[in-house]
Amino acid sequence: TVAGKPLFLWAKNNKLDGIEIPKRDIEIFDFVVLSEEKTLAEEIEKKISTTISLIQGDFRQNEIQKRWDTFFAKNKQASFVKIRCHVNCSSGTYVRGLVHELGEELNCGAVTTDILRTKVGEYSLDKSLMLKLNS
Repeated sequence: TVAGKPLFLWAKNNKLDGIEIPKRDIEIFDFVVLSEEKTLAEEIEKKISTTISLIQGDFRQNEIQKRWDTFFAKNKQASFVKIRCHVNCSSGTYVRGLVHELGEELNCGAVTTDILRTKVGEYSLDKSLMLKLNS
């Protein structure tokens, strides 16, 4: 938060440029690449568009979709490297931020399309129950 407002509200109001985003120390205990494969832009575009369409409420979906449309219009024939990895990190780590910084360091850009938290504190997927909800 900055000045008592969560960062997503600053972003939603297009005011991120006017604030200093706080930095925090994190620890990456383990970072393992599980798989790597080339992927066509079309597959990534479909994944991103599908994910954006699932968002409910006003979270700038239209603006974000337009930016992705512009990107993919310029990169229709491109292929990208898709990496699956396992990260063991300290509490407070923003995985999307970590991936973004990794892309900047490698000078190639990077974005997350799926995150599965397998453990938070003492709670983990392997000790949880799966519920099937009828909707």
